[in-house]
Amino acid sequence: FSGAELIAGTQDQAIKDELRKNTEEAYGVGAFGVPSFVMEDGRMVWGQDRLYLVRRLMSGWEPGAP
Repeated sequence: FSGAELIAGTQDQAIKDELRKNTEEAYGVGAFGVPSFVMEDGRMVWGQDRLYLVRRLMSGWEPGAP
């Protein structure tokens, strides 16, 4: 990890463009915090304390099921 490279990257137009694209995509799906995870079926899970839900959903679990 190089702090200098990190700072230099903030001036890289490709990185800026990628950030802008990602931000627009997040806004488009209604993301309002980080981390936000959008599942394949469009459901959104928000928050680090909900990672267990992401794992369960990715394993085929459906909300309401035991």
